[in-house]
Amino acid sequence: METLPKFQSRLAYPVKVVPVTNQSSPMTDLQILHPMQVGSATNDDSLVLFGHFGKLRFLFMGDLPQNGEKLIMKQYPNLQADILKLGHNGSKTSSNLAFLKQVQPHYGIISAGRRNRYHHPNLETMQRLQQSKIVPLSTQNYGMIRYRYYGFYDQLTTKLNGDEKFWISQP
Repeated sequence: METLPKFQSRLAYPVKVVPVTNQSSPMTDLQILHPMQVGSATNDDSLVLFGHFGKLRFLFMGDLPQNGEKLIMKQYPNLQADILKLGHNGSKTSSNLAFLKQVQPHYGIISAGRRNRYHHPNLETMQRLQQSKIVPLSTQNYGMIRYRYYGFYDQLTTKLNGDEKFWISQP
């Protein structure tokens, strides 16, 4: 992707792009699950990351559509996460019911602006979350979503207009 003119034109100034070519990044504790091969810089090539932080497992889906979720399910049949950052801002093109049931997250984070032109998150996606008993945390409704961990202490909070809500706060 780093050689594509479309990508290069988005860079404000010359930057050395270092591609990560293996399954884990040497700079983070995140494992790269997707893409599995070179693509053409579309949603189908979205970066999907998995990692353990504190006591929790996180899965970040980028804008990966449902066909990519199926590939991940096949490649990683035992994949589970406590917190799932939903794909494509809660669009109906992501968050397949079978995928949600396999991953079994307790919380589903949705990053979408208020009154966005795409009307994300989609009602169908919200219904799939409810059917899967996943607690939706949308930036539209809860504002900033923050996870902190210190040794054995985990804390998941949201903050909107000065009001802070604790979702997880455990030693």
